[in-house]
Amino acid sequence: MHRWTVLGCLIATSALGAPMRVDHSVRVLDAQGVPIDGAMSIAVRLYNDPELSDPVENLLFSDLFSVTAQQGYANLELGSGVELQTSVFDAPGVWLETQLGTEPPLSPRMRLSGVPYAARATTAQSADRADAIRLISGQPSTTCGDGELGYFLDDQSLRVCVSDEWLDVGGQTIASTGGLITELAGYRTHVFLSSATFTVDSAVTAEVLIVAGGGAGGGRHGGGGGGGGVVHIPVTTIGAGSYPAVVGAGAPTNTGCTGSGGANGANSSVFGETAVGGGGGGSYSAVSGAAGGSGGGAGHSPTSGGASNQGPLVVRTGSVYGNAGAVNPSGGNEASGGGGAGAAGQAAVGEVSGGNGGAGIQIDIDGNNYYWGGGGGGGLWS
Repeated sequence: MHRWTVLGCLIATSALGAPMRVDHSVRVLDAQGVPIDGAMSIAVRLYNDPELSDPVENLLFSDLFSVTAQQGYANLELGSGVELQTSVFDAPGVWLETQLGTEPPLSPRMRLSGVPYAARATTAQSADRADAIRLISGQPSTTCGDGELGYFLDDQSLRVCVSDEWLDVGGQTIASTGGLITELAGYRTHVFLSSATFTVDSAVTAEVLIVAGGGAGGGRHGGGGGGGGVVHIPVTTIGAGSYPAVVGAGAPTNTGCTGSGGANGANSSVFGETAVGGGGGGSYSAVSGAAGGSGGGAGHSPTSGGASNQGPLVVRTGSVYGNAGAVNPSGGNEASGGGGAGAAGQAAVGEVSGGNGGAGIQIDIDGNNYYWGGGGGGGLWS
């Protein structure tokens, strides 16, 4: 089963009765929210009823598109194959239906209303739906609801309401700065390797990934450091303005043959959300692993691993990741692994080997499909 994120649907009209074109963008995610890439077929149909599907009485338009998705995104242009006549929209109501391959069509259908037509961007899964936009002539009212779409007849622009303000989204070039910037398939990625400021001149819809610094391993028969906590926000609105992006550093190396535990990594934060630094690993002197975004692994002696203290999101909607470091059940010359964002650390095996660190969590935000927040392995004295 896949999930669909419908990014938007805009229709540009032509002369009365002539063919028209529709730009329709979709995003396809799997059941875990991971974008699906590659070749796929997508059917798009227009009906005059929200539920009925009679091919003669209800079907107004139908076409099948073969596309290649990048990071789950695919763009369709209705009217580029089968002609789309403006007369289709003479019906009192028009509903758009989208279907991926042989899977069931997206339900319920999305209603299009007005001339030209447009639809509110929405995440469509099970019973989610998109309402029709407002048609506005002259100066708009100062009151509007966040996320509401309006089509302005005077200048033929599509705008979205953000904090009681109508912002233009029709073909607008958005300026944004901060971090290392790359472009892929029409989307811009900002990567921050050190603390800096992200600035954007208009409201944008963004995907956000926050990774904290990892913890250090413990000294002398040391447990592995815990991976930094990971925060993933698949879709959120960022208003125009400047935002500090704090990048937490990994903990410094635990040098020397001492019995001290490893230090914790530093927190990372942006847009009101925080990823917690990984916990330091335990050590020879019966020091347990420290709690952190993912906890540190236990050191020498029968000690416990650190817990994950990665807290929930405060402002936005998404997922947080962190796991505990492993215990050391035997108390020999080995130590256990630190927790990772994707899995808990593993315990040491007798005096054979130190425990493996927990795996990171795989999230594809920049086209590389990396793992984030992996834990460190425990040490072994021999």
